[in-house]
Amino acid sequence: MLSDETISNIRLHRDTRLEQNARPFIVSSASKQQRRLPIERAQSSRSSKSAVDAKTRAVSDSCMAAAIGDLQWLKQSIRDGPIGSGEVTSVEQTYGKEGLAPIHLAALHGRLNCLTYLVDTVHIDIDLPSSTGWRPIHLAISKETGPRSFQCVQYLVAKQAKINIANDDQLTPLHQAASEGHVQCLELLLAHDADVYVEDSRKQLPIDLAKLWGHKKCAKLLAAAMWHQNKHLSAKERLLSRNTKMADILLEIKREHAILFEEKTE
Repeated sequence: MLSDETISNIRLHRDTRLEQNARPFIVSSASKQQRRLPIERAQSSRSSKSAVDAKTRAVSDSCMAAAIGDLQWLKQSIRDGPIGSGEVTSVEQTYGKEGLAPIHLAALHGRLNCLTYLVDTVHIDIDLPSSTGWRPIHLAISKETGPRSFQCVQYLVAKQAKINIANDDQLTPLHQAASEGHVQCLELLLAHDADVYVEDSRKQLPIDLAKLWGHKKCAKLLAAAMWHQNKHLSAKERLLSRNTKMADILLEIKREHAILFEEKTE
């Protein structure tokens, strides 16, 4: 598991392209505004900067608290931050410098207590995207957090998190579970109708990632799911074909009856 000291250097996936795509959210625009104040209002400028710094620290504290699972610290940081003060003008103001909000860090580190608080009490969007489109349900899927990972994913699924939602690289939670080799999470997603045929930006299916990283059990589960989906689709196609043929037969009978009726009337 990632140590709390290296949270600022978090990398969310093996794909190095994410480093290029990452763009930190702006915590506040007030720092730009204060430079335009006249000289005689320097005291007001310092006060404004102090307020901005306090809000920035509160956002940073809330991210750290969510990452280490310190619920009391998280609550205090939320109260001191832009959400608690009612000064939030855009959702970007709740993000840390790596483009991750507290809900992402709580999910990433398997902190169910913080995750439930943010969703149930603070009412943070359960599908809130990071700067590169990662959702909490993506980040919660990790072998490094042990049983906490599955508990968080169970909670998110129960709260109606979108099962097939994709990040900027079109990776779905099923792709993530296959890549991580997380059998429990993969089974849970499949049980909730996760799409096994969705491709990422590199045209890779979840089963391709499972094979790539040597996760044989995940690959077998995905292969079985694909077979069942194919079987189900084939049955539906056969039924549709049978119904179409029946409709064609009935139409032909009607035409024959119409011709016979015309011949009799003549």
